[in-house]
Amino acid sequence: MRCLLFTDTINDVNGVARFLRTFAAWASEHGHELLIMSSSAKVQGHWAGEANIEVCPPLARMQLPGYADLDVTVPPMLHFLTRAREFGPDCVHVSTPGPVGIAGVWIAKKLGAPLAGTWHTNFPAYVEQITGVGALGEIAAEALALFYQKFDLVLARSPASLPEIRAAGAVRSQAFRPGVDLRRFSPAWRKREIWREWNLDPDRAKVLYVGRISIEKNLPMLVDAVAGIDEADVVIVGDGPYRTRMQSMLPNAAFLGFQHGETLSRLYASSDLVVFPSTTDTLGQVVLEAQASGVCVCVSDQGGPPHLVRQGETGTVLASRDASVWNACIRELLADRTHLRVLGTAAAERMLSFTIDESCGDFWAAHIELLNQLRARRA
Repeated sequence: MRCLLFTDTINDVNGVARFLRTFAAWASEHGHELLIMSSSAKVQGHWAGEANIEVCPPLARMQLPGYADLDVTVPPMLHFLTRAREFGPDCVHVSTPGPVGIAGVWIAKKLGAPLAGTWHTNFPAYVEQITGVGALGEIAAEALALFYQKFDLVLARSPASLPEIRAAGAVRSQAFRPGVDLRRFSPAWRKREIWREWNLDPDRAKVLYVGRISIEKNLPMLVDAVAGIDEADVVIVGDGPYRTRMQSMLPNAAFLGFQHGETLSRLYASSDLVVFPSTTDTLGQVVLEAQASGVCVCVSDQGGPPHLVRQGETGTVLASRDASVWNACIRELLADRTHLRVLGTAAAERMLSFTIDESCGDFWAAHIELLNQLRARRA
């Protein structure tokens, strides 16, 4: 099978881009014929030397409102079409519903190729929470419905998204297995001394948040939840438009900005508790990475994260809007760090069955199954 994939994000710091880069490396390693195409003013050519990722310069670009580090581009449609014809895909996959994704839908129609996609993000919820205008969320939902009705298959990062996808009118949808790179995220990376790099006491408990610092991640609630907790250091890893406001409300928290590679691995494994209050994530890759690192997690009861946690065994699921419940739970967990380590050990053991290799394999197999079904139907 030859698969051509279109995405609006590939060189950004987010879960979609990270999964696609991992998937590209996996496809190369296993000899699968995959070509990922994107358009960006930041990086052009073969991204990070990966021969199966091509990033083209856009015809025009603008900053995404509310996200100074993210661009909306006008992709080179004719160049995309030329490369698609050269590649000769058996199927086209669209990973994002932006301009590049729209180009992918158009090209699939031009080539007469089966069209698959991934529901990576709950955009209506994002739009509503960022703008605070419910009507705009409804408009976004209607636009997504028009977009995904053209697809032969829509894949979900977790079962939690399937009702939303079906409500959008997708003909066929299914969830594929989540996975995490167990080489990058493991208790073996634990090194408490790393906290000294930010003048933090290695012996004090650490409550960690990793992700975009933006309102749609339910961070205003988290601010209220951790305010007044003085028995641990609150550590925030990431960046985004809400950072300045959040820092002003949590002056004693440590804001480390974006972290990558070995440093990120050690920060996870050297923490005592990870909090992830997002209500809009369709999966919550951070939740997988934290548990694989041997750390207990607290997640909200909405979206994909609750499907990744075993309540009371590897973490806890909490009411998404009740800061007092979060505050009480965090304090209770911090009061018994030995029990926290027990929960973290159980989390790491459970994640051994969530390998990134199996996740990518399941993602690839879904396309083969789609092709076989369409061929059987035509026959």
